[in-house]
This record gives sequence, C-alpha cells and structure tokens, in this order.
Amino acid sequence: MTDPTPGPILEIVATPPDAAQLAADTIARWIDADVAAGRIVHIALAGGSTPRETYRRLAQAVHEWTNVHLWLADERMVAPESDDANIRMIRHTLIAATTIPPAQ
Repeated sequence: MTDPTPGPILEIVATPPDAAQLAADTIARWIDADVAAGRIVHIALAGGSTPRETYRRLAQAVHEWTNVHLWLADERMVAPESDDANIRMIRHTLIAATTIPPAQ
C-alpha cells in the first residue's frame, strides 16, 4: 500500500516577504485545521531575525488561538528583557498581536 501523504513540497517565491507570507499561511492552515478538529496544537518557535516577519504575519492569519500552545525552542543566554532575547521578539511580533492565553 502506498502512503497517501505527499512528500516534501518545494515552493519558490520571489522575495523574503513572499516567503514569510507563504510560511505564515501554511502554518495557519495547519493550526486552524487542528483546532477545528478539537486538537491541541503545540508549536516550537525559533528565535533570531529569520522568523520575525513570519510570526508577524502568523498573528494575523490564525483565526483561533485558544488551543494553541507556544514553546520557545531557541533562546540566548540573556535576560528576557534584553533586546537580544528571542522571547522578547516573539512577544512583540506574535503574542502581543493575538488572543493567546498567557498560560499558553
């Protein structure tokens, strides 16, 4: 029997903003589908500057954050208030722009 799940998909876009939008839309579709099915969603978030624009766009693309739990998968050895802290970037670009409950 063959696996009906498609393998990796490669999509090429013209600009970094297009890549951020594609990533945000793809992740949002997965989140929305799982939440609609009654599942709890866990997402490990990367830090640094690369995912920043994707997080900004993801905040607007997801319709329901109630069952979404965010996990910081990458942090620097700095205070959470530091300009270099990944959690600070995530709070400003994603969490502050959503209705994610604080405990999640």
